[in-house]
Amino acid sequence: MKAAFHNVKPAQPATVLRVPAEIVASRRAMCAGCEFNLNDRCSKCDLCGGSKIEVLTQFVLRGCPLKPPKWTQYMRLPTALV
Repeated sequence: MKAAFHNVKPAQPATVLRVPAEIVASRRAMCAGCEFNLNDRCSKCDLCGGSKIEVLTQFVLRGCPLKPPKWTQYMRLPTALV
């Protein structure tokens, strides 16, 4: 059974899934005044019963858990369109 894992490639570095610093700053600013921000934890987040806002705001595929969200997933335009 060990041989089956011999050819497994390591996962991509986490930096690939992170948003630019200015997007993180913008998201954190939106979270700062939110009524669901309890000691820098989002009480509405479905991860671990309340994710740390510091971590939650850094990732591409995460969005604000409120309906409607205060911020959404980060979608980068293809370089040909920029």
